[in-house]
Amino acid sequence: MVYQNPGVLFWALLLLSLLAGVFVLCTCFLKFSIVLNTLKTTIGLQQAPPAIVMNAFAIALTIQTMHPVIEEMAERFDDETRIERLDKLSIKEGLEILDLVSLPLRTFMARNVGAPLMDRYRAESRTADGENVTTGEETPFTDLTVLFVCAEISSALKIGIVLYLVFLAIDFVIASVLQVVGMQQLQLNTIATPLKFLLIASSDNLYRLVGVVSDSYSF
Repeated sequence: MVYQNPGVLFWALLLLSLLAGVFVLCTCFLKFSIVLNTLKTTIGLQQAPPAIVMNAFAIALTIQTMHPVIEEMAERFDDETRIERLDKLSIKEGLEILDLVSLPLRTFMARNVGAPLMDRYRAESRTADGENVTTGEETPFTDLTVLFVCAEISSALKIGIVLYLVFLAIDFVIASVLQVVGMQQLQLNTIATPLKFLLIASSDNLYRLVGVVSDSYSF
């Protein structure tokens, strides 16, 4: 049993402690989460749908989008890393296996950092031999994580700005109409919010939005 084997328990606890942070920072969950919550805010909703629903939706979209990477990482988890051998692994061997298994994830992150940001990092960073970093695989994982998170937040905010502008245009149009017909006393959100719902619900626009986010990744 796993709980009777100290070696297996150690590696299991180590992986579980790192899994949440890796999932949030090193996958497309961050972008999906920001975009979906920005959509919720721009519509003017505070309570519905609940945050747990939005986060669960972001998790599902992340797993779907990251499937090629997850599949490749699973293939690298070959016979030499079977659970019955975990108790015999040294810390050095375990870290080497983690490095091998995480290579597809690091490659995915490097491909989606963006050329301008990566070029700037390469110009300012050097390897242990004193040479400039030339590939994403040579980038230390901590540095690559910071670059990836910066790129994800920047990309998500650009999508958020577009969403804000679209819904802001609706607010301006409704406000102008109310001004013209002399109904300034009517709450703007009373009319604008249903129109925003209609815009999202019609023509599968929500599906198109998540599709745009998903298609923005390179594998």
